[in-house]
Amino acid sequence: MKGEVKKMVEKKLCFKNVLETAEALRDLFEEKEKRYIFRAEVYDMDSKLWELYSILSNSMHGIDMDIDSVYEFTVDALDSIIDNSDESTELDELRDKVDELADEQADIYTSALTEWLNRADKNVGYLTEVLEEYWSRESSLNGFELLGLAQFKARQEVYEMVLDTIEKLMDKYSCDEDE
Repeated sequence: MKGEVKKMVEKKLCFKNVLETAEALRDLFEEKEKRYIFRAEVYDMDSKLWELYSILSNSMHGIDMDIDSVYEFTVDALDSIIDNSDESTELDELRDKVDELADEQADIYTSALTEWLNRADKNVGYLTEVLEEYWSRESSLNGFELLGLAQFKARQEVYEMVLDTIEKLMDKYSCDEDE
């Protein structure tokens, strides 16, 4: 874990802004064998990290998508939020940019899109939703564009979940600037 965030969490759960909250959530993850998992430290039920893990994990499991994609897209969303934030960034600014941020992370290569679709039957639901919403005989969208839109919708849902989780944590563990 990053030293600064670890010290802050060990001392007291307290979040002053979106950036600090996103960094704390991002530090719960590590990459192993090209997959994201939660760090072992978060499973200590006496740790303050357990509370962060519990809140984020419950939110993540509310998304009807294969769990590997949920983890990957959550880390992508947190990285994007961190890259597009500073200490003064408001949640509403990021909510206004959800489409843009999700689009930046969406796969563009056919092999990556079909791999995502193939991970689990649940992912087909996003494609079905896009087909119902966008496809018609007059539509100029091809199958790959529809598949790209399906993954975009999945990523968009994860971004919104991450922002809702950040808001929940900031409300529950808010602190003054001098804390």
